[in-house]
Amino acid sequence: MERLSVTLNPGSVRMLPRRVSSAARPLFLLVSLCLVIAGCSDDDNGGPNPVPTLVAIEVTPATASVQAGGTAQFSAIGRMSDSSTSSVTVTWTATGGTITAAGNYTAGSTAGTYAVTATSGTKSGTASVTVTAVSPGDISVGLDFLPGSGGFTFPTFLSSPPGDARLFVVERAGKIRIYKAGAIVATPFLDITSLVKSDAGEQGFVGLAFDPQYATSGRFFVSYVNLAGESVLASYIVSANADVANAGSRIERLVVPHPPIAYHYSGGLAFGPDGFLYMALGDGGESTDPNDHGQKLDDLLGNLLRLDVSGATGYTIPPTNPFVATAGARGEVWAYGLRNPWRFSFDRANGDLYIGDVGQDTREEIDASTAATGGGKGLNYGWATMEGTTCYRVAGCDQSGLTLPALDYAHDPRCSVTGGYVYRGTAIPALQGTYFYSDYCVGELHSFRYIGGAATDLRDWPTLTAGNNVVSFGEDAAGELYVVTRSGGIYRIGPR
Repeated sequence: MERLSVTLNPGSVRMLPRRVSSAARPLFLLVSLCLVIAGCSDDDNGGPNPVPTLVAIEVTPATASVQAGGTAQFSAIGRMSDSSTSSVTVTWTATGGTITAAGNYTAGSTAGTYAVTATSGTKSGTASVTVTAVSPGDISVGLDFLPGSGGFTFPTFLSSPPGDARLFVVERAGKIRIYKAGAIVATPFLDITSLVKSDAGEQGFVGLAFDPQYATSGRFFVSYVNLAGESVLASYIVSANADVANAGSRIERLVVPHPPIAYHYSGGLAFGPDGFLYMALGDGGESTDPNDHGQKLDDLLGNLLRLDVSGATGYTIPPTNPFVATAGARGEVWAYGLRNPWRFSFDRANGDLYIGDVGQDTREEIDASTAATGGGKGLNYGWATMEGTTCYRVAGCDQSGLTLPALDYAHDPRCSVTGGYVYRGTAIPALQGTYFYSDYCVGELHSFRYIGGAATDLRDWPTLTAGNNVVSFGEDAAGELYVVTRSGGIYRIGPR
């Protein structure tokens, strides 16, 4: 047989016979047909073209800018090995906010530059998103009076169980009343008036916290001053009627003796992001804290406690509490150096801790600690070495080991800070991440954002004035915020 010469070029096949004989012609045609069917290739081996593979993910837009609480839409495509593009299924992740499976990004409260990432298998692509603070002129809000809420008698707190549309309002004398469908329910949810001392100073029914699993457990916790002038922590269970608690289910969990002075009980309650119950206690009420309760760890006064109340009775001390292994210290203590931490709260989005601590003579303070840095674990907030950011007992005091407030302010006309909450509702997206507080003597609301360990974006809100005597704030199940006033009126922060 005579030789057959085959030359392969990209995209074509040229077969150059050298005197192909009639005998060799069938074989020549067979080889030609096989080559035509198989196609040609650029590779050295003369094999078929490889199937394109995914080499990168491209996210568009590559950069975006949104205001705090705003949104941006991102999409992703796959870049293939042959330089073509293809649709791909990706998983979205983001920093500085949240993102849906469809690529819709909602900015958080903290200004900065963040990343949006799309991932498919081992490949990923990233875009940059810049979150900017909202200027005061961009937010229009006001206080909406809850119809009929003037019927409350000296309310001290407001809360809601998870996923529950009702508002539960604590009254100083010893009742919890329910507000629903635009009215106060006639029958109290709980009435422990006979157990509560409320005729002097800061005594009374002061704290309420619902078990995070309240929908199934029906359990809630209260704090109040008993007839002996002691601080009490107790738990109850709801009855078969969802609007009435079972008064007979009362279990006394903790009793804390208090000096014979009717001030600085505090008594606020809140479940932390770790599932433990936190309880704030004041320093005992004596002016200047002469017994140094704020700086002592061998009693419970002047401290924030952290308790495991998951058992049927009493409480246990979480082994991760900071002073469990400290000789002479009470293991219940989570943070100390507090004077009268009347109201404290956790940011429901990230677990950051905020404490409004009422001052003595000249300064009011708000302490803040991020969950990422321990959420206040083991911190000494300084009282009575310090009052706010100033030395109190001795000029030029030793501040080593003390944690100074995120924010403090002077008296006159303000006199007593009322700590609040970080806004996490949906009615006013631009307020996401804003911490609100007030003062008992003025009634105007103020706010800041806690960013990078500092209070930023400080604002006064002249449109958010409830009159004097703002006793407390409240947060409902949806994260909307309320202002509780001594006169009985309840106001919701709403858009305009």
